[in-house]
Amino acid sequence: MSMLSTMLGAFFGALFGYWFALYQQKQEWHARRGMLLNLLREELNFIGRKLPSYDVGKAIYRDPIRLCAPSRLLDGQALTFLADGSLIALLLKLQVAVSKHNDFVQVTNLAQASSAVPDHAHEQWYNEISLHHQAVVAVRDQLLGFISKV
Repeated sequence: MSMLSTMLGAFFGALFGYWFALYQQKQEWHARRGMLLNLLREELNFIGRKLPSYDVGKAIYRDPIRLCAPSRLLDGQALTFLADGSLIALLLKLQVAVSKHNDFVQVTNLAQASSAVPDHAHEQWYNEISLHHQAVVAVRDQLLGFISKV
């Protein structure tokens, strides 16, 4: 009987240890997810809604948009495809919009720094940057709406 109680004690101890490890893992997952969603909200709020008005006499220098939270959220440790598919899709959409914006911004910044730009080209660049910025803002607004419900 003593051996049976020892074996049962070991079994229940191992079962409790396993349950506690799963519980801690779930708590860590929730904390990581919550912290990264808060960081995403803060980063998205730094993206301005509108660009400054067009002025032919000024260079259209823009800083690229740099975000940390989307890649961290998409690394597989904070979101799951089964539960967070819509959020993952929006984050991927944001990454595409930001990438297109940044590519165009970097090219125009470099072009303006290296040569004189005719007024008509200058205005076209501004309009193109505005379109890319509007695309980023549209996804940003979708994400902020989605996060507010989570």
